[in-house]
Amino acid sequence: MATTETTPPLPSELPILPIRQTVAFPLTLAPLAVNRAVSIESINRALASNRMILMLLQENDVDDPQPADLRRIGTVGIIRQMAKTPAGINILVEGLVRARAHEITRSDLLLRASLEPLPERVDRSIEVDAHMRRLQELIERALSLSTGLAQELRGAVMSIEDPLRLTYLLASMLDMKGDEKQRLLETDDLAAKLSIVETALMREIALLELKSKIESQAQQEMSDAQRQYYLRQQLKAIQQELGEGEQGEGFELRTRVADAKLPEHVAAVAEREIARFERMGPASPESQMIRTYIDWLLEVPWSVSTEDRLDPIEARRTLDEDIDSCGGFRHLTNDADGANAPQICRLRVVDIVLLKEHQDHPVGCERAVDALDRHGAIDRQRCKRQRKRHGLANRKDRELTGKRRRRLGRSHDLFNVEVAEECHGRGKQG
Repeated sequence: MATTETTPPLPSELPILPIRQTVAFPLTLAPLAVNRAVSIESINRALASNRMILMLLQENDVDDPQPADLRRIGTVGIIRQMAKTPAGINILVEGLVRARAHEITRSDLLLRASLEPLPERVDRSIEVDAHMRRLQELIERALSLSTGLAQELRGAVMSIEDPLRLTYLLASMLDMKGDEKQRLLETDDLAAKLSIVETALMREIALLELKSKIESQAQQEMSDAQRQYYLRQQLKAIQQELGEGEQGEGFELRTRVADAKLPEHVAAVAEREIARFERMGPASPESQMIRTYIDWLLEVPWSVSTEDRLDPIEARRTLDEDIDSCGGFRHLTNDADGANAPQICRLRVVDIVLLKEHQDHPVGCERAVDALDRHGAIDRQRCKRQRKRHGLANRKDRELTGKRRRRLGRSHDLFNVEVAEECHGRGKQG
């Protein structure tokens, strides 16, 4: 079945309304805001005669368009409503029919064109009917995603049976570029028009689905955040009822951790243990063990340090004054410089500590200091060193029992004897 669009009688010449970035279609209503002088002049001329105007797409965004800036195929419309505003004029135009502008002229601010109507045929072929069904399915899907549309609009769109009217109505509602709308207007084949609208509608559906997915994720994140806040408030109330709120042991321990200025990795361990301590009840045996460990962490002087006086000359002078404190090294002879073996051993300890500043041998140096310290070969008070036995190695050393402790003791004694023999050898050579 073929029908022809009824065309109202048109004058041979009409004023032109240039439109930027959009296209007015036949068989639709288009609200337009007019504020340029050339456009206002065309509207005034149309209102003064038959209220008809030719709407053409402007290819650029200049405020003062020339005939070369306008496309030649547009829509003849009739102004149904007009309202003046401080910024210009608002009008409601009803599109009537396509038209071609043969000759465009401009005199002062008025653009006029001689036109030729371009009526469109509506052929209801099988292909057109297939496109119509596809469009109806896409419209149903799009309307289900667009929750803000009124039911009256849904009914109005779904009740349209004219494929050309439905095509232009959807094109005016969809977010299409001006060039794409102009291509739709200039196309004569109805099936091609329907195909263009289908593509634009599928793109709009994809955007609506993505928007719905983003909103759903945001709503889920908001629900999770609200749920977590509610649970935290409940936990806070329960802790206050049990006396474990902000004034409980966990709060006290965290305050001590903040005041202790622990290193970053130590503070992380302390926070982890405090969290474990808070989750356990006071009756749990592990709770007291964790509390003891946290107290030990806080007692270690992580950020406290003293300056060592590593002066071998001063140490030798001090050792000469306190030669009677040599202990088990009294029987060793003097060397060629007049220094006895105990003095050499004590100075060796100072040398070892000096070496520790430049070489990575902390375990050997610490054992040497401990071995010589037991036999009186170094006087820490005279060196003005403040030493606190909180090191992990010393802590494990004290916890050793049985054969392992005796074996470690023998290794320390063997080291001590080797130092003494070396000092004794130096004394004989002297």
